Amino acid sequence: MFTIILFAAAVLAAFLVHEAGHFLIAFCFGFVLSFEFAWGALCKVRIPRMIWKMPVGLSDRQKGVVALAGFGAEFLAAPILYFVLPYYPLIAFLHLTIYPFYAGSASDFQWLEDGFLGISKRGWVWLDVLALCAVCWTLVYYAGRALLRCF
Repeated sequence: MFTIILFAAAVLAAFLVHEAGHFLIAFCFGFVLSFEFAWGALCKVRIPRMIWKMPVGLSDRQKGVVALAGFGAEFLAAPILYFVLPYYPLIAFLHLTIYPFYAGSASDFQWLEDGFLGISKRGWVWLDVLALCAVCWTLVYYAGRALLRCF
């Protein structure tokens, strides 16, 4: 039962951290995002989600930063939240993995016309982000193991 609670808390935390990432970066650029509830679909399974509209007046670069801020916040929070919610890194990874399949036309990646860091074209950008996250998590894993050996 406790495992189910931790898993559900990790899902809720990933949702809140993701949307807070978008909101905070837009706020740093001087804009306030408004969110509305919507449903996505993954193999006929309805996925609850929040949709936001990109503020008018941002440069293309700023739009890309706001768009990536959601997943960026999730992965920056993962090493910290892992100690409280051990399933959080897994949830963040799964969220990024399945996101392109349920996000539809309201995908965060729609604002990255040249792909992530110019590596790929729109539609496949999630593979770039996923690869980057795999590299980052490998580094976090080995750094964590090294730290644990110190204690």
